[in-house]
Parts: sequence; C-alpha cells; structure tokens
Amino acid sequence: MVGDRFSPVSRLLAAAVVVLSVLAGAARAEPTRLVLEQAHRQGGELVVVADIRDGADNALAEIASEGVSATLNGHPLSLNAVGRFDSVGERATYLFLVDISKSLKKDQFDALRKGLADWISAMDDDDRFGLIAFGESVQVLTELGSDRKGFLAALPTLTPTDNWTQLNLALLRGLEIGRRLDEDLPPRRMLVVISDGIEDSLGGASREELLLRFKEASIPVYALGYTALPLTDKKKEGLTHLGEMARSSGGDIVVVEGAKDFAQGYRKLRERIERSWVARFALKDVSFGEKARLELFLRSGTRLLSDATDLRLASVSALPSEVPPASPASEASAAASSEPAKRSSAFLLVIAGGLLLVVAFVLRRRRVTSVASKGEGERGDKPQVLTSRGRRLRLTVVRGAQPSRVFDLDVDEPVVVGRSPSRAGLVLEGDLGISGAHLKIFDRDGVLYVEDLHSTNGTFLNGVALDGAYRLKDGDLLLMGGTELRVFLPEKS
Repeated sequence: MVGDRFSPVSRLLAAAVVVLSVLAGAARAEPTRLVLEQAHRQGGELVVVADIRDGADNALAEIASEGVSATLNGHPLSLNAVGRFDSVGERATYLFLVDISKSLKKDQFDALRKGLADWISAMDDDDRFGLIAFGESVQVLTELGSDRKGFLAALPTLTPTDNWTQLNLALLRGLEIGRRLDEDLPPRRMLVVISDGIEDSLGGASREELLLRFKEASIPVYALGYTALPLTDKKKEGLTHLGEMARSSGGDIVVVEGAKDFAQGYRKLRERIERSWVARFALKDVSFGEKARLELFLRSGTRLLSDATDLRLASVSALPSEVPPASPASEASAAASSEPAKRSSAFLLVIAGGLLLVVAFVLRRRRVTSVASKGEGERGDKPQVLTSRGRRLRLTVVRGAQPSRVFDLDVDEPVVVGRSPSRAGLVLEGDLGISGAHLKIFDRDGVLYVEDLHSTNGTFLNGVALDGAYRLKDGDLLLMGGTELRVFLPEKS
C-alpha cells in the first residue's frame, strides 16, 4: 500500500519536526533583551529589578544565577539571590494614574473601573497602592497605603468629564509621590497609567523634562494605552508618546481598543510586572547619597546582555529630621535662671523692645528682595552675607515658570511662600500648582525650618513629602507645584 510504502519517511519527517520544535523552543528560551527597570537600597543590599525577554518577547521562566552579575562604579558586586518577582515573595507599591478626559465611551470606562477593582482585590495584604485622577487638573483621590475599601470606594468617582488632559504633570506628580521613603511602603515602586496618551494642556511639562525626571527617579511606568476607532494621527501620536514615556522609564505599554479588550490588557500588564526578575547584591564600601553608575549583566552561553543606569543610594540617616521638641526641664531651668535679670533690667527691656519694634518694621518692609541672575560674564563672588536679626536664606528657581530667578530672604520672622500676593511674603507667579499660602520658612534658635501650610499639592523636600516641620540644609531642593527651588544657606556672620 502507498501508505505503508511511505510510512518510514513519514515517521522520519515527524521526528524531524519534533527535533526542530525542541530546538526552536530552546532558541526562544535564550535571553535576547535585558532592561534594568529599577534599583533601590534595602538594608545592606542593592535590589535590582529587571525585565528579561526571549526572542519571541516572552518573559523568561528561568535563568542561571551564575550568569547574573553587576558592578557599581566599576566595582563588582556579590550576588546574594536572584528570582522572579512572582515567586520570591517580594511586594510592591503601585500608584495608579487614571485619565478622566472625554476620550472614552461609557462602556469602556466601566471596563476600566472594573479592571482596577479586580486588580486591587487580588493584591497581597503587604502591597501598597494609591489613586490619582488627571484631566484638567491632577487630583490625589487616595494616598499610598493599604486601604482597599477606600480605594474601591473612590472608583465610582472616576468619570470621563474633562475636556483636556495634563498627562505630563500627572506623571511628574506621580514620580514625586513615588519617591516617598515611608517605612511601610515596599521599595519597588511603579506608576500604572491608564490613558490615551494625549497631552493637550497649555504650558504643561515638556517631554524633555519628563525624560530627565524618569532618569532621576528610577520609577518605571507601566501604561495601559487605550484608543477607539477611527485611529487618527492625534490618537497615534498620543499612544506613541505614552509608549516612549513608559519604555524610557524602564516600563512597558499594552494597548487596548474596545471595552472587551480591557480585561485582557490588565492581565498582560500584571503579567509584565509580576514576571520581572529581582536580583539582590551585597552592598559594601558604598558612599550613600553619592551618584553611582550601576551596570547589570546577564550571560547565557556565549551571549552577554547588559544595561546600566545612574542612581543615588539614599541613606535613611540622611533624611531631614523633624523639629526637635523643646525640653520642658530646660525651659523651666532657663526661666528660673533668667528671673533675677528680668527684674533688674525691666526698664531697659522696655526701651530695647520699642527699638526692636521699629527695626522689625523696617526689616519687614524690605524682607524679600528679588535679584535677577547675572549673565555668564557678570557672575559675582559668593552671595553677600548680610547681618540681620534673622537667618539669611537664598532660594534659586531651578525649574518652573521663573527659571534662574533668585530670591534673598531675611528670615527674622516666618516667611510665607505662595501664589497669593495678599497671603504670601514671597510670591511665586505663573504656577497654578502652588497654593495661595503654600509653605512657611521660619527660624528657631538660629536654625531654619520649612513647613507645608496644608497646600493642595503638598511640599516636597529632596523628594520627600513634608508632614510637619523639617530642618533646611544647604543644597536642599524644595518642590511645590511645578516649581523647584534650590536652598542656599550662607554661613552666619
């Protein structure tokens, strides 16, 4: 029979197909792409998160630990452990940013909310999460934490109502919040952005500014980009912009179209996050707070993949400390020892007090002076330190509506900084993210402190949200709205 005559050939062909399939599978399992997503210090270790893919763009299921290595400023690091995120018991901090512009239909937005609810409900108890809505403004609906009920209760308030979108500002705000160093927040941070990627606000943050911030923050963006037919040039540009931001940050993008696609889009995004690899390296002889160059390597056979990033390994001890409370015992002792002097010089104090009131009135009228920054050939010596009753302070705008503007302050009494001329001693114009009375700077026992005045968008000192009063140090960075100020503290005269 014909079938019998060719059966050996058929069997040979079948065996060849099996062998080729095995070889193809092995080839696909070889790593072809390594992306360093994030690196952070945790105790005495450097924790590095990376995405490792094969030729078919699938996450690798396993890698050989002996093939993983890293250097910090050129010095080799010792590997303690490596494993996939979904199998090593690591937890994460998720900040969800949801676009509420009128670019989605009702059924699509319903699917968006349901996908978020399912994601939050499936999270581990040790995960942390927060919710931001953005459109014509950026609103923090729930703070980072573990309040699952509060998050779910906020979801119905998400509705597509706004006519334009401040996507870039929302990303900047997310990066600021994501840099918080609260002890209960897992150090792996990420922004999950759900948007069409269209940035159409006037005067919003630029693409270049965002790319710089992503590089500094080391916080990846995972985007669920949505669109609807017809796919116009503007919609394509939006998704391209969103994808660029995600990939530049070390994250990725998944694009969905109809309402039925959202569930699958969420699933793909979660898999992308959970199938990242986590490597732990021992930290020795590292100067915390200094910028370091991290290089990650993965060797598989003769293939060597690498990726690198610059990072600053913050030391917990270097964080700004709250104002130390005055000791009741020392206050009582000081009051007792000064009582005789008060009785013996009451008359002189009355006279001196009157003179001080006059001086304070004069100083108050010229407390805040604004100096335009000098050109390249006109740059003077170090700022002049003026003798006054209070501390001298210089603030330089390094980012915002008034770049390079310099403000000199005599902090003889609390100085309020804000946008309202009637409420602030130092007025910062052109930034709608700054409240009328945003923060105050005050002198206590010769030391300057800064405190947020319950502003709408908060105040950040070196990337940490202020909660109470914090001591100012030379070189600090203050962020309020979209304006960043560099602090300069001259030595006391």
